[in-house]
Amino acid sequence: MQIEVRVRAKIEKKEEIIRKLEEKGAYFEGKNDSTSWYYGKELFKKKGVQLRVLEYRYPEDEKKIYLTYKEPQKEGSFELREIFGELKRNSKVFERLGFTSRDFTTPIDAEKTFEDNGLEKFLEVNISDEKKYRYGVFEIKTFRIEELSLDLIEIELNVAWEKDIPKAKEEIYTMMKELGISKANEVKKCGMEMVFATL
Repeated sequence: MQIEVRVRAKIEKKEEIIRKLEEKGAYFEGKNDSTSWYYGKELFKKKGVQLRVLEYRYPEDEKKIYLTYKEPQKEGSFELREIFGELKRNSKVFERLGFTSRDFTTPIDAEKTFEDNGLEKFLEVNISDEKKYRYGVFEIKTFRIEELSLDLIEIELNVAWEKDIPKAKEEIYTMMKELGISKANEVKKCGMEMVFATL
């Protein structure tokens, strides 16, 4: 099982950073906007579990909507993701939550199941202008959190062993330096946690 090692940082000159990436030969993989609706405030506050319905919007009006469940870990996270669009029997997300009703087809079905189990919607997070790049072993994203009017970059490497995490982080910091991003700009929280902290 691979471990995802990620570093997020605030950025101010997004277009300049993108230009540097392209000059390096980074491969542009696409762009999208997204909205995440989070459920179960107490589940998040007590256990750090992020339960959401996530809608990606791509160019030419294409959409994909997922049900996701994420638990915090020391590095990376355990995440389940299931797509909406056809009947889903015995959802792994609902199973993880211990629900007796485990089938869904639409986000409305999922929301009703959450509410029936005491998990109300409590937060919405909107991401705009997310651009994804691949540069060698790096996966790089730039995006804006609309609720915070904040531009970020996220650089990720995958490693096979926990012992490789420090080296991967140093490689990410080196990449940040090459792109003109200070290590002091690193943010430890994910977008959802940053928006939640403003409530």
